[in-house]
This record gives sequence, structure tokens and C-alpha cells, in this order.
Amino acid sequence: MSISEIKKYYKLFALLCLGVSIIMVLTFTQAKLSERIISAIFLNFSYHMTYLFMDNIYFDLKWIKRNNSNFGYNLVKAMMKLFSFMAMISAILIAIYLLYSSVVNHDYFSIYFLFIPIGLFLGGYSLMLKLYGNE
Repeated sequence: MSISEIKKYYKLFALLCLGVSIIMVLTFTQAKLSERIISAIFLNFSYHMTYLFMDNIYFDLKWIKRNNSNFGYNLVKAMMKLFSFMAMISAILIAIYLLYSSVVNHDYFSIYFLFIPIGLFLGGYSLMLKLYGNE
């Protein structure tokens, strides 16, 4: 998978997240309208911020390469590779936990928040591709 395909998936899931947020506001009647709107805003904000945070870390590496020694650059690059790998693993674990807890507790409202680990996974994968030079 390439960076352009990841961005395509990011946009697709962003539209799905927006649609799910609108559906959540309109159909989930157990909470007040203000709580539903705040939850929808939080869902969209969290999805975009997790992706953009992970995706834009690579620009810091370019700054480090210009302003530091080769050792510092290699050390930071290795740490970023580990960070992106751990972000993808944690996104999978968070998604599994959200699904498990929503089924066990019969709290199906928390399934809406699966978009947050999806954004984290896509951002981590994008960062990993950039670090390995597969842009």
C-alpha cells in the first residue's frame, strides 16, 4: 500500500465518520441533544487528530536531519519506526477492546468510537511507509 492509497482510505473513513456522527446525533435518543453533538464533534476531532499527529511526525525527522549529527538522526529514526509500529499495534488492541467491551456490557454506543483507532492505525502506517522510504 502506498501513501496515496492511505490518504484515500483516510478520506473514505473521514466521510464515514461524518456520516456515523450525523446518524449518532439523530438516532441515539438516550442522551441529551447537546451530549450527542459533543460526542459527534469529539469523534470527528479525535479521528482527524490521531491520523494527522502520526502522519506529520515525519516532518520533524527532516528538521533533525538538517540540524543534528548523523548519530542523532539514526537514533531518532529508529525510535520513530518503533513508535509507528507500536501505534499500529495499540490501534488494533484498542479496537479489539472497544468491540469486546461493547458486546459484553451491551453498550453499543462505544462502537461509534472505532474510528479513533482506525485513524491511529492509518497514521502509524503512513509514518512507517515514509520512514522506510516507500512514498
